[in-house]
Amino acid sequence: AGTMQKMFLWSVLVPLFLAAPAWAQQKEMDAIAKQAEAFIAAFGKGDATALAGFWTADGDYTSQTGKHLKGRDQIEKAFKSLFAANKGLKLRI
Repeated sequence: AGTMQKMFLWSVLVPLFLAAPAWAQQKEMDAIAKQAEAFIAAFGKGDATALAGFWTADGDYTSQTGKHLKGRDQIEKAFKSLFAANKGLKLRI
């Protein structure tokens, strides 16, 4: 390849490689936003099972009052209790 072709390739490819981290970061932010929307939707439906699914089977959750829950089953039970005591509860982020 001639010098002009090499210069052209460098002028096109280098900015693409430099932009890749920003693109990847945006992709990650979009994925996080999608998960947040799904969490809010499950919360709005009072779906304790779907909410607990956002944690791993042995995940940890600490409530605003400091109560520690271990595992998806405990987390699901806590959300079920929360929804039973607070019909129509909504969440905003």
